[in-house]
Amino acid sequence: MGPLRRLPTYFANLPLKLQPLKEAEQKAYESTGFISRLVFRTIPSANKLEIKSMLERLYGLNVREVRTANYEGRKKRSKSGFFRRPDFKKAYVFLQPPAKEGK
Repeated sequence: MGPLRRLPTYFANLPLKLQPLKEAEQKAYESTGFISRLVFRTIPSANKLEIKSMLERLYGLNVREVRTANYEGRKKRSKSGFFRRPDFKKAYVFLQPPAKEGK
């Protein structure tokens, strides 16, 4: 392969689903334009380093800290019997405030 060969592009194989902001967080964002904490839902095998590096590399966020909590899937009942929702992990991502331009 000659000069037309491209370098491979790797995408993260880590599903992160952003949870909606609470009312207090929305009001704080409207007044300051900055969100200090985001909450994501992901798979249980994801670790803090993977979450932090993915958010920094793909989205350019300045992540200060990541905290995680594992949850078991809830048991539900249907006509045919009981079933369980899948387990998940919540990742609480704390962002660094932007640097002030005046200093």
